[in-house]
Amino acid sequence: MFDCVDNGTLNSVSVLANGVAFEHAVAGIRQRPGLRAALHLNLFERHPVARESEVGVLVGDSGEFERGFGGLWGAYARASRDEKERFRKAVVAEYSAQLGRAKDALGDKWDVEVDGHVHIDMIPFLFACLLSLMDRLVIRDNRRLP
Repeated sequence: MFDCVDNGTLNSVSVLANGVAFEHAVAGIRQRPGLRAALHLNLFERHPVARESEVGVLVGDSGEFERGFGGLWGAYARASRDEKERFRKAVVAEYSAQLGRAKDALGDKWDVEVDGHVHIDMIPFLFACLLSLMDRLVIRDNRRLP
């Protein structure tokens, strides 16, 4: 991937805070000042970043995320009011942990885009959870007005 960046083919990359190559990716990002980075918030693969006690409703017996896009949306849709609240609290805890890990790892390079891995941001309750964290994030709009 970084060969493509260094040769000018790519000018942005995406990372998963709970990904296998997270540390490698962060090291490469920090070495390339002009490189843009996107953090993919992930609730579908691997182990959570937050403590399992905070996100238990999101993981299976293995301690890993096991639901796909439809499975997570369906589980939330079928949940009782109390279960929905547990889902929301778990998602906010995991999103916060992933954002914190990325921010800590990137340090002064923290100027990343945030989106959802496998388009999870398209699930309304997950998007609402992300919006609830907006006061904790520094949002910078670099677009120029006409």
